[in-house]
This record gives sequence, structure tokens and C-alpha cells, in this order.
Amino acid sequence: MAQTQTRFFPDGDYPALLNQAFAAYEAAQKDEQSNGEGMLLAHEQTTSEILRQEYEDLRAQARADAESKNRVVEMRAISRREWRPLKKAHPPRLEGDDVSADVARGDRLAGVNTDSIEDDLVHATIVKPHFETREAFDAWADDLSEGEWKTLVRDAWKLANVAQVDPKALPPSPTRSNGEN
Repeated sequence: MAQTQTRFFPDGDYPALLNQAFAAYEAAQKDEQSNGEGMLLAHEQTTSEILRQEYEDLRAQARADAESKNRVVEMRAISRREWRPLKKAHPPRLEGDDVSADVARGDRLAGVNTDSIEDDLVHATIVKPHFETREAFDAWADDLSEGEWKTLVRDAWKLANVAQVDPKALPPSPTRSNGEN
């Protein structure tokens, strides 16, 4: 099964509201750690716990809003079989007319024209939302901000070209040495 990644792009006032709510939670948590929270009864919550719940509720609202507007994007890593035609359709640029040495070197290292492949690569990796036609995808993509688009391009590139592997095994639990073991 290919790797997948999901992003959601809140819009409207949600990004600012989420940042404010998160900052308030962090400030309350920091204040509680530095001043020491007083004794609480079993049913009471700290200020940071209340603010965290408010943030989580707001984030759920923002995600539901984004879902209703096709702003939740699920991407999957493409196979080598899907990657080969993309590489062939977007050969690296060579140094010369309107192509600097740095750009040509970057393309050569990537193995593709890093500018022209963006739309095709993102289109190939997107699973959700589903687009019936390439024109529908293009219209949707053109409504994204440049920052949102670059985030999707970076995610698509990473899914296509960077393997996520199982990290090293955790070290064994330390055991006491008392001479008997």
C-alpha cells in the first residue's frame, strides 16, 4: 500500500482564529508551569485544558468547513510505473537560453523539469477530492493560494521521491545490575 498524506486548508477567519486559540492555550500552559497551578478538585480543569478543548472544537469546525469546500486533500505516493511517464514528459532543462546554470543543475539533480512537472505531479498524487476531468482539477487548483499550492507540490514531491522507512529499533530497557543478573 502506498504512503498517503492528508492536509486540510482552512479558509475565511479560521486560520487567524486557530492561531489565536493555539497561542492562548500555549500561554496558559506556560503560565501554569511557571507559576504552579493551585490545587484542583477532581472535576475541575486547568485553564490550559479548557483552552485546549476550545482549540480542538474550533479545529473540528474548521476541518468540517474545509471538507464542505473541497479543501481537504488526500494524496498518495505514485508508483514507479506512474513516475516514468512524468519524467519522460518533463525532461530536465539544459543551460542556455533563459536557463541559468543553477536551474539546469537543479533539474539535472531532480531528473525532471522542476517547474513544468508541478501540475502533473500534484494531479497524479491527489486521491481526494476526486476530479472527473483534468479541467476540473485545474479549475480547483487555480483557486488555491500560492502558498497552499506550493505546500501540495512539496507534499507530492516528497511522496514520489522520499521513502519513509521504519526507524531504528528502540534500545532495550535498562536493567539493574546487582551482581545476580
